[in-house]
Amino acid sequence: MEEVGQHEVMPSRFETNIVTVSDMQIPYAAEGRAYFIDVDKGKYLGALNTGYWYGGVILPKKRNEIISAETYFERGTRGKRTDVVAFYDPITLENTGEVIIPSKRMTPVKPQGTSALTDDEKFLAVVNVTPATSLSIVDLDKREFTAEIEVPGCTNVYAIGDRRFNVICADGSFMNIELDDQGQLAKRSRRAPSFNPQIDPVTNSGVRVDNSWYHVSQQSHVYQFTTAADGNITTDKWDLLTKEEREDNWRIGGMQNLAIHKASQHLYVLMIQGGPEEFEDATDQVWVYDLKTKKRINMLELENPAWHISVSQSAAPRLYSIGVNFHMPHLFVMWIYFTQGKEELLKMAKWGFDTYDASTGEHIFTIPRIGTLPNLIQPWK
Repeated sequence: MEEVGQHEVMPSRFETNIVTVSDMQIPYAAEGRAYFIDVDKGKYLGALNTGYWYGGVILPKKRNEIISAETYFERGTRGKRTDVVAFYDPITLENTGEVIIPSKRMTPVKPQGTSALTDDEKFLAVVNVTPATSLSIVDLDKREFTAEIEVPGCTNVYAIGDRRFNVICADGSFMNIELDDQGQLAKRSRRAPSFNPQIDPVTNSGVRVDNSWYHVSQQSHVYQFTTAADGNITTDKWDLLTKEEREDNWRIGGMQNLAIHKASQHLYVLMIQGGPEEFEDATDQVWVYDLKTKKRINMLELENPAWHISVSQSAAPRLYSIGVNFHMPHLFVMWIYFTQGKEELLKMAKWGFDTYDASTGEHIFTIPRIGTLPNLIQPWK
């Protein structure tokens, strides 16, 4: 018989490899969730209730706490709106406080780049859209809101130092924001455009190595944006595809479609074969590239088509994905697909958290039924 009334706690992240999966809880978006998974044991650990239209937790490497930008309405789905930066104990998952920020936090389906932590983990920037765009700055040591900084025409934010952020702008340029030690605006400058968003827009699924952020574009190019000490940004662009692969209609797929293993300098990209309208669809193809040679070195086939991927930073890396599981015989899946179409098939899909060997693509385990619309994977290492 199962015991009731037990009080469970989380294992230490310093002793256990923990991954979080964020879930927007569509169609009931008022109760977003952050799920915690022990990827050593393939075990579900617990969850946080994270408010309306959730956008992912912030997982510091030095601070012993979980941070979360959240939105609430006083009557559930209506009434006065309150946006907060909330703090949670990483062992008990109990709330330890919050900071009220301006009630204009951006809440997109693809949450990467909606908040950023400075490299010294003192300040957090949260993106606002009303549709005017700005950043809310929170001092995490003092747990105080310090400033709202206007970033006209710019949205997704990426940290690039102890007091510096880059914000991607609608014309393909970057706005560089520099803070002082009080969390106030010290300097704001806008660079020349680094890409053409009308021809080849980049996705917000950026991954970072040192002072470089890597993004992939809708036309399946890799962009490396490197920020110098003076804030100047240089751009290196290269192609994911050969001429033959383009002719065969290969392109980037998925939503969180990019991951990197920093030690090996291997870049993992979700790829799909299909028309332009399918570039954000789930796919079972992960192509691996060497950043030094800019060449593909591997092609992994996933057990289940995935919308989101991430990679651990261990010596023997693991690939994580949010896979589309149908929990029915393969022949029945194919029969529905060919007789009723993809849209009807997706109505029957359930989401699972899949783990693979990132070198061979070997499927290790699946945790089934993880949320209703999971939209972000974050390893806590």
